[in-house]
Amino acid sequence: MNDTHCLVCSEPWDIYGLAHGDVKAWEADCIVRGFGCPSCAGGELGLNYKPIEDSAFLCECNDCNDVHNIDINDIYFDGTEKIIHHNSGNVNITNAEDIQRYMGIEEDWGIIDGNLICNRCMENYTMCDACSETISSDDAYCVDCESFCESCYDELFGRCETCDETVPNDDLCVFDDFYWCSSCLKEKTEKCSICDELVYRTEVIEGKNGERCCSEKCADECSDKI
Repeated sequence: MNDTHCLVCSEPWDIYGLAHGDVKAWEADCIVRGFGCPSCAGGELGLNYKPIEDSAFLCECNDCNDVHNIDINDIYFDGTEKIIHHNSGNVNITNAEDIQRYMGIEEDWGIIDGNLICNRCMENYTMCDACSETISSDDAYCVDCESFCESCYDELFGRCETCDETVPNDDLCVFDDFYWCSSCLKEKTEKCSICDELVYRTEVIEGKNGERCCSEKCADECSDKI
């Protein structure tokens, strides 16, 4: 593999080695840019040789803007890009998908709508138990200790207009232009013994032989059968 030379002290450096960890990323960057190398510490250009900061910006949380930095010595130069060596694959620190993968594995951050969310802010989110979509806890609908997004909640549940309780849609029915759960319907209504129509218990009319009727007409039919 061909060598490159430090423009300050002419020290030869293996190009492959520069790209594969012989030096740190900032050192390789300085060699390529002509700011010196570890051998000469940059000579008269030494002030441009080593970064002032010990860490470099990597990403920030979309919700709280908490910044995540990385040790400058953990960043390498692969010949074209600055990278982090990681067991899940090298991380190009200018590639959003690489950073998201790294932060999810290494720092337990989450991704909401394509945005990075720190693990602290992730506590403000929950998962819909129906569709597994991640949603804000403030926007979640909770039913029997389970959380649902608005779409799944509307599809699966309704509210009884008598007891004001949330119940599964298959437990709701319409009576007297209101939505009733099965428990309230059973408690407040009964079927007419003659025509099977539902009627409020308070409006039931007793037939000649004790039949429970919805109207005088049905009660008269009871009398006709005697």
